[in-house]
Amino acid sequence: MIQLVKIFPFAPYNLRFIFESEILEATSKAAELIRCLGKDICDMKQSLQSSLLHSVHGSTERLQRAIDKHLFSKDNAKLELNYQGQRRSVDGADGITKIQASVRTEAFSLVAFTSLLIEFVARLDHLAEAVNELSKIAKFKHESP
Repeated sequence: MIQLVKIFPFAPYNLRFIFESEILEATSKAAELIRCLGKDICDMKQSLQSSLLHSVHGSTERLQRAIDKHLFSKDNAKLELNYQGQRRSVDGADGITKIQASVRTEAFSLVAFTSLLIEFVARLDHLAEAVNELSKIAKFKHESP
């Protein structure tokens, strides 16, 4: 299992924890789909992957909703002020702004990765279509699910 701390060492712990299950689900389902498509090509069999493709898209939609909920909501002040589970003393509005900017900067790598993951999954449709076209041209055997 991938440890998100290795991928996002600068992202705050609470953000890594919040998105861990969604990221792991999306990456494992995408990897499973790619393995299935590769197996179809190697075995020259066409299996229906639509349910797996829908599952991958569903997992990335859940990831996107989690990002929207936790990072772009108006109520994320608690998340920002409770940075890595430790309260910081804040001197006025300028201090709050600095903490918010710091947390948002540190969360950028996590948001960038999740955005790229979502874009990657969106492109899996094209890969699945290409394998489907190849199966028609090469006359793959049809495999029942």
